Amino acid sequence: MISRYAPPMFDVGGKRAARFAAHLPDFGWRARISTSPLPRHRPVDPSAQVAQGVELARDLIPAWWPEKRGRPSDPTSAQPVASPRAPRWPQRWLRKLALPVGAEALLAPRSARLARHRQAHGRLSAIFATSSPYAMLLHGAAAARATGLPLILDLRDPWSLNFLQRGRAAWLRHSEAAIEARLFAAADRVCFTAQSTTQAYAARYPDLASRFVTITNAYEGELLAPAPRAQGDRLELVHFGNCYGPRSLATVLHAIRGLCDGPCRPEDFRITNLGRIGERDLELARELGLGSCLEVHTALPLAEGIERLRHADLQLLIGYGDESLFIPAKLFDYMRAGSPVLCLSAPGDAHEIVERTGLGAALAPDDIEGVAVALLRARSQRRAMRRAGPSELLPYSARSTTAQLAAMLAELTASAPRPLRRAPLDAPPRSPDVFPSPANSSHARAS
Repeated sequence: MISRYAPPMFDVGGKRAARFAAHLPDFGWRARISTSPLPRHRPVDPSAQVAQGVELARDLIPAWWPEKRGRPSDPTSAQPVASPRAPRWPQRWLRKLALPVGAEALLAPRSARLARHRQAHGRLSAIFATSSPYAMLLHGAAAARATGLPLILDLRDPWSLNFLQRGRAAWLRHSEAAIEARLFAAADRVCFTAQSTTQAYAARYPDLASRFVTITNAYEGELLAPAPRAQGDRLELVHFGNCYGPRSLATVLHAIRGLCDGPCRPEDFRITNLGRIGERDLELARELGLGSCLEVHTALPLAEGIERLRHADLQLLIGYGDESLFIPAKLFDYMRAGSPVLCLSAPGDAHEIVERTGLGAALAPDDIEGVAVALLRARSQRRAMRRAGPSELLPYSARSTTAQLAAMLAELTASAPRPLRRAPLDAPPRSPDVFPSPANSSHARAS
């Protein structure tokens, strides 16, 4: 398993591989996670650890590699995310000079060597690479090509269909779209975390649609009951995560401002953001006279964060504006915490899951009036929203989602061992060890 992040890092992307690895032994598989060294300049989460028995090797990125800093998705940073602004000319030129997929793509041959070494001194059955960063997909493809093993590419977020691509230079978008297509063609399976994403990619690559599957994120541990709340307390709204891109607390802030012009006061509400927040939300809270309502903390250890969610009147699940190809990973922590969820997202998987399971209410991202109604209801009837039952949430447990991955592994490894993927490429890119050819995929060989 190739994953840029792993516990005890705070990065939410590390949870997915670690949860799969923890439960794969229940289905006869043992996972080895190749990941990065622990960060030197950021804190780690002492409450998040890889399960006992999982082999964890921090050999994915060499120790001398520069550590990433200043990412909008870094929950340990107290620096607000800068409001979107038109880039100045030096920034525009720097964007055009950027390396497709990112500099970590250059380390993919290193992952190939590690995989060959591991195969020579042990037993490997398959390669699983999870992104983002998307360079991890290149690492997985290089390792699969070097060993001839089945390749599973796992995209926690869409790549070419991601809204974050829109601000990049056109040549970079086109280059990465071409790389994405080659990688998908070389993979035996491509996993997405949302059914809407799977469908969108199936429409984009109809010839590869049979390889695309959906395995959602998951919650780990037993389902908890929300902590009791007194009627007279202020309404506690908790958002567990970062606000950047189209994700914003603006709709909630405007709804509270409207209520404060009527039956409520600012001190009746408290919004707590556990993670990085955007400058524009802080500015808006001050403009609306709600600065005293908004509390911002860097990410808490997972166990402490879940406890804060249990004490919330409403857990805020905020999507990326009108973008529908995402299920925020925090939804599954919200499932476990048990308090009602107020979901603000475009129609899509997150919207549907919240409504179908009874987790709470799902509204359009700009529905200020609907949010105001939900806040009044929550204030007058603490936790009046129907709570989801265990049977409704069971498909989203870590063990259930791992069962899907285990079945896929069993299917892909049922056939006889295959030769190494060493055939020449039809149109070689710069590094044939990094970009496998669709002609060398297992499906092409099988046919």
